[in-house]
Amino acid sequence: MVNVNKGITIVIPVKNEEDSIYPLVEEIIAVGLNKIPNFELMFIDDGSTDNTPQVILELKQKYDFINAFKMKYNVGKSGAWQLGFSQAKNDIIVAMDGDLQNDPNDIKLMFETLEEGYDLVSGRRSKRADSIWRKIQSRIANNVRCFFLKDNTSDSGCGLKMFRKQCLKKIPMFTGCHRFMEALFLMNGFKVKQIPVNDRTRRFGIPKYGLKNRLIRPFIDMLGVFWIRRRVISYSFKKLESKEEYQSSKNAYF
Repeated sequence: MVNVNKGITIVIPVKNEEDSIYPLVEEIIAVGLNKIPNFELMFIDDGSTDNTPQVILELKQKYDFINAFKMKYNVGKSGAWQLGFSQAKNDIIVAMDGDLQNDPNDIKLMFETLEEGYDLVSGRRSKRADSIWRKIQSRIANNVRCFFLKDNTSDSGCGLKMFRKQCLKKIPMFTGCHRFMEALFLMNGFKVKQIPVNDRTRRFGIPKYGLKNRLIRPFIDMLGVFWIRRRVISYSFKKLESKEEYQSSKNAYF
């Protein structure tokens, strides 16, 4: 179990994951995350057309640590994230996928790493449980992104991330931002670290992303982030009468 007095909110966007939700909640309980004070598990139903909302309601009636919201229509992961992050009641937020490919056991190590002084800890899938074609697509996308954004992130597609909610005040949220969280945090002066995490084969349902979502749209979004990165406001300052050292400010948003 994670030994933490601060609460943690896990935000999980789901779309048509009716078979995965029960096993995922059972895993989270088995790891002991539900024993953390003020623990919150938040599901965002992003326009499901199966029984996902009903399954979540059943679990919500059973466990008081579960909170849930439903989108009127599908908005995508970034929109679901924005809703979940804005509604989270705790200062430490974990974002993870609802397809059982992320392993809740990795959350303990992520928290320990965050407590070393980092603002964002993201997962790096050391052994990808995907087809060769999907691995090739991801490698191309990651290499191109690293070249343009200089974020030194070898796996931006991993859905498991942990960060401090207060940092979101400086992070622009837009469609597709979930692919660039490391770059967005870095350009705002925050400390970021990637650690190896377990990646598992999808047990139920089908993948939601194809070539268009993995390469074409992310490339267009990346150009926007690249533009923001080139326009970061950075300066050092101090009060006129102060004899202290200059403070640094780096802000890409406001």
